[in-house]
Amino acid sequence: MPNIPILLLAAGASERMGTPKQLLPWGEQTLIAHQIAKLNKLDQEIVVVTGAHAAEVEKEISDLNVQIAFNKNWKHGMATSIAAGINFILENRPKAKGALICLVDQPLVPVKHYQAMIEQFQKNESRLLVSQSKGGYQGVPVLFPASYFRQLIGLKGDIGAKTVISEHSAHKDFIVGEDDFEDMDTFDKYQELLQKRG
Repeated sequence: MPNIPILLLAAGASERMGTPKQLLPWGEQTLIAHQIAKLNKLDQEIVVVTGAHAAEVEKEISDLNVQIAFNKNWKHGMATSIAAGINFILENRPKAKGALICLVDQPLVPVKHYQAMIEQFQKNESRLLVSQSKGGYQGVPVLFPASYFRQLIGLKGDIGAKTVISEHSAHKDFIVGEDDFEDMDTFDKYQELLQKRG
């Protein structure tokens, strides 16, 4: 298998949710434990980026097979979590070929979509891979080649990696999935996704 660490971004404060979304029930697990169990099927190292509620989140996953990268700048947005995660990879896995960036609050993305991204990356390790839904969504999960790491650690603000993706549009490919990329910022949205999960 290629050396592609997975960054699971779980540093947000969940202000609109009113409670840490990472710890919400999802089936018989918490949301973050569910995501980790799913991502473990990819047979890659998982790096969980924590920030707000770090103590509770890290306690919840302390017995799981993951590494922790704490983002001390989590208040300044998602870009800082990506930067913290990429810095961790550069320091601890310098031979990584790329990084697959995932969100803790996209629970409906199936394992087969992540697998499709890794398989496509193996065919050309220089291409930036972006998820796309049949309904037109484009964004995370995203797989960045290692050649992008230095640019990613300079990210700031709450716009994630959109600027990097737009700057390199000629070098990106889309991995098309179903309409499973919805995230959840509110309790109503959480309930809606639970319904979809069945």
